[in-house]
Amino acid sequence: MRRLLIAVLLVACGKPPSGGLDVVVTYSLAASADGCVRLRAVPDTGGMPQLDDVSLTGRPRSGTLWFGVNRAVGWPESVTLIASLHQTSCESTEKALVLRTVTARFPVGSVSRVDVDLTPPATDGGTGGGSGGAGGGAATGGGAATGGGTATGGGSATGGGSATGGGSATGGGSATGGGSATGGGSGGAGGGSATGGGAGGGGGSGGGSPADSCDGGFVRVMTALGGSVNDLALDAPGMVWIGGAGQPRVVRRFADGGVTPGSGACMNDVYAVWARANGRAYVGTDTNLYFLDAPNQCMPLGAFPGGGIITALWGTPGAGATTRVFAVTNQGDVTEFMDPSGMAKPAVDLGTELWAVEGLGPGAVFAAGVGGSGSNRGRISFFDGGTWETSFQDTSNDTALFALSFTPQGLGWAGGRAATLKHWDGGTWADAMPRPTQFTRVRGIKAFSPTSIYAVGDGTQVMKWNGASWSVVHTTTTGVELLQIRGSSECDLWVTGFSGYIATTNK
Repeated sequence: MRRLLIAVLLVACGKPPSGGLDVVVTYSLAASADGCVRLRAVPDTGGMPQLDDVSLTGRPRSGTLWFGVNRAVGWPESVTLIASLHQTSCESTEKALVLRTVTARFPVGSVSRVDVDLTPPATDGGTGGGSGGAGGGAATGGGAATGGGTATGGGSATGGGSATGGGSATGGGSATGGGSATGGGSGGAGGGSATGGGAGGGGGSGGGSPADSCDGGFVRVMTALGGSVNDLALDAPGMVWIGGAGQPRVVRRFADGGVTPGSGACMNDVYAVWARANGRAYVGTDTNLYFLDAPNQCMPLGAFPGGGIITALWGTPGAGATTRVFAVTNQGDVTEFMDPSGMAKPAVDLGTELWAVEGLGPGAVFAAGVGGSGSNRGRISFFDGGTWETSFQDTSNDTALFALSFTPQGLGWAGGRAATLKHWDGGTWADAMPRPTQFTRVRGIKAFSPTSIYAVGDGTQVMKWNGASWSVVHTTTTGVELLQIRGSSECDLWVTGFSGYIATTNK
């Protein structure tokens, strides 16, 4: 196979600080006269994204492209890389054939290599083969092997392991044919996966859950909220903003257990809450977005420029003291608010309904809900910092999606109707683990790793996936159904439900 080597330099104006990334993109495109590889580098906070396109017109259908990404003035150490392969020209607005997101960090005084594979997945692959890790050797301590074992060559570690420059496999056992052994211990540092899977060096014994497991440790928390508790957000361990129906609409609970009701303009039921680490919270009601600071004075930030009730919020710090807050509605609209200006971008229609929004950074945001033809078909849209496009469209009816959660390593899970569960491996959405049979729809999901995923639904139980099976870790003491789950760790998990129900593992 001929290999095409092209060096492309992404540099912002001004003298960049020391440190850079060599992004090596491998692609393969079916017979076509055109084609395009696009790379967007998006700083996690502050700074302008950088974009470069390489046309494949007249070039080999398979090859390798080299992109040099320098850290621009004002950029933080971390950056989200979004690479995509397109069938036609770079100017086309078509959906990408392959899209990969990788989170990377700029080294100090040197250059690090990041490998990205844009080879379209085989359509006749074996059952259960795990996808290769996005970013490969650039990440350390790669995640547990997923889905490996039955496909030929399956079982490469998600987030590392078998990629060039391989990382260490966590949870890696010595199961022949790939994948982690049930209950496998942590793979040792530097343990790359062998062909078809393999064991990380120095693997210990024991389960795959994080060491701070607090299973079964939920205790009920009493607040002034008496109606349905629709959402909550943490801005520090044990510090939560809670929103719902009834009076008061918003309360602030402190780490010592003290509770202060919100006051001011929040007069309507609250359906969505998000908070940043500086203590400011954002709450969505019908078509209005409000903010609250520590004194709990609820102030309007802006009116939603589209239609419907705000159902979910997610934000990311911008340059300086600014915050970018993404809001979605039950009528399928999404917009981006800027705080403190209150300016809102024009609403974008992404489908029939939207129920969840979450991201890895300002250039990698996902929104989930309903869209497409048919009845209640799940759809996930992706924002690359410039435009929204469809990332996943279900072809089965009654698969509406209500929940999203991403790990710091860039892995994602989505849940919804008929207890539908989807998994994002850094490039594509696919069926995830077996559905929990305890409920018919997943309302909330929180993922910490492939072996530590929590879910709530239209039932009274909190379920945990340990990498092999689901188990019940909490049942509501009053028999009410649960609505949402949030948390910063297994020992700082919070669940909400009807009739003022709140429980936490932080006690």
